[in-house]
Amino acid sequence: MAGWINVDLDPAGRPEVVADLGRGLPFATGAADFIHTEDFIAQLDPVPLLGFLRECRRILKPAGAMRMLTPDLERFARTYLEDP
Repeated sequence: MAGWINVDLDPAGRPEVVADLGRGLPFATGAADFIHTEDFIAQLDPVPLLGFLRECRRILKPAGAMRMLTPDLERFARTYLEDP
């Protein structure tokens, strides 16, 4: 999408920036107006997750916003229990 920077660890997806987001974000402090992450935080253990969230806060502008989508654990559990 125009104006967005895709960051991913896997270069096969052809992101603009290849980076391990569990180790920090390669952006200046206060550089981002908006951050969007979908299903990523579920892949992190608690300590790297806390580091990732701190980094998001660091790179967001003071009036910036973050949209974080997570998997629906209840849906996955129900699917497993009803139709394993």
